[in-house]
Amino acid sequence: MKGNFRRSMIWLHTYSGLLLSWLLFAVFVTGTLSYYADELDLWMQPEKLSQQHKPDVIPAALAALHTKPEGASRWNINLGSERDPKAEIRWQYPGQGRRDGHKEAITASQTPPRETLGGSFFVHFHYSLELRNYGGRYLTGIAAFVMLIGVFSGIFTHRRFFKDFFVLRWQNLKRALTDVHAIIGIITIPFCFVICFSALLFYLSMYVPASATYHYDKGYRQLSSQVSPKGFNRDASGQTANPIKDIKPILKQVKHEWPEKNAVSWVSYYHPFDKNGYLMFYRNKSDLSRQSETLTFDAASGKLLYKVEQPRVPKLISYVFLGLHEAKFADNSLRFILFILGALSSALIVTGSILWLNNRIERNVSHMGTRLTAWSNKAVFGGLPIGIVTLFIANRLLPTSLTDRYDYELMAFLSGWAVCGLIALFTARGKYWQFVLKLFALGCVALPILDLIAPPHYLLQAIKTANLTFIAVECAFVVSATLSVWLTLYLQKRNRATSKDASPVGVKGAASC
Repeated sequence: MKGNFRRSMIWLHTYSGLLLSWLLFAVFVTGTLSYYADELDLWMQPEKLSQQHKPDVIPAALAALHTKPEGASRWNINLGSERDPKAEIRWQYPGQGRRDGHKEAITASQTPPRETLGGSFFVHFHYSLELRNYGGRYLTGIAAFVMLIGVFSGIFTHRRFFKDFFVLRWQNLKRALTDVHAIIGIITIPFCFVICFSALLFYLSMYVPASATYHYDKGYRQLSSQVSPKGFNRDASGQTANPIKDIKPILKQVKHEWPEKNAVSWVSYYHPFDKNGYLMFYRNKSDLSRQSETLTFDAASGKLLYKVEQPRVPKLISYVFLGLHEAKFADNSLRFILFILGALSSALIVTGSILWLNNRIERNVSHMGTRLTAWSNKAVFGGLPIGIVTLFIANRLLPTSLTDRYDYELMAFLSGWAVCGLIALFTARGKYWQFVLKLFALGCVALPILDLIAPPHYLLQAIKTANLTFIAVECAFVVSATLSVWLTLYLQKRNRATSKDASPVGVKGAASC
């Protein structure tokens, strides 16, 4: 114990937050962007601006699949969601998985959507760090657990919630950071708790597998199968048959079961050239639970074969926490609030690490730990945003016909991040932050300008077609650039003010940011 309980909590809060602050920052930033993964998907594939998304898109997609070579074991029609409507067909042959199959977009033009990492990249990076087969999910699980420790220890650290919430001293940069850190911490306590706890809960089987392995021969999979709704499966009969051509009677039944607009997100046609062929419709998630609702129809007779059952309570709880974490149920206003809370949580991590470093600099404490922290702050807090902007710029500048665009975009993301890490080694703190903020603002402004002046003028297309999603993403870049410029001017103003101050503490505190 550090003298008393509160001092121990302060120590625990400080070092639990500091030691994994850079990992937590990467997880929270990419997780925050994941709230708008569908919108970013649309922006990163601007060819979708000319896609058809009409009530008859399923019959049109089915007709397109009829033109493909025979022998496929499965046809898929991807309709996306209301936020990111798609018109995409996929087909795969025996022995091929979903990722190994073929796909083609149904568009009004002859230009197919470009290959891109898309907004889903941020979703995957958020929980796997692009290390899915190398323990990435274990690292993010540890980060979530440490964040929970930081949240609870922070409650004891900041005892004066109401007083701290209304105190904001802008006159001194260090005090301003301290007050901002306290205020953001108070605001984001429920958000951070729900996000971190839900992340641990729905990966519980991976983090704590011993119980399920002890009680079940096949471990968690057997346990999950007992509490999950039973799916429908029917093997091929071996008797050939022609695929269904008139799907409208089945669509009427789907409309009766799911009357809401854009209810269907995905259609799978199993064994299309077999007598036992059947179609499975997947419903867009509209409630808190992330349970997949399906309707299954016989392809030959059009008869409804199966409706998904309600899961048992343990599985339903898991679905609810997954739904809370991903917020697929959220409307535009709630999603925006969650995005702001995610951004504030990222700022909470940044301010906490900078405050620790400033305190050490003021006390003239210089050792390997402070130097490593100073470099890590610059490399991660400044490098990750630059890497993200570099990814977006690469999405626009790389040729659309380039093969393996996924790899080139990923390389651009990592390269932009790595270059900032190298620059951080040789640049003073004050100059580095101003350089990074200016570079970030320049990159954000360049993106809508490219879409405005460079053929085929995607921003003009979006304005003509009143595509508010695409326009909103462009506006978000402008807002980000504006905030970056404002922060640059604020830091310059504070540096000029502290340079006139004779106090060494004031100079060090300002320079260390």
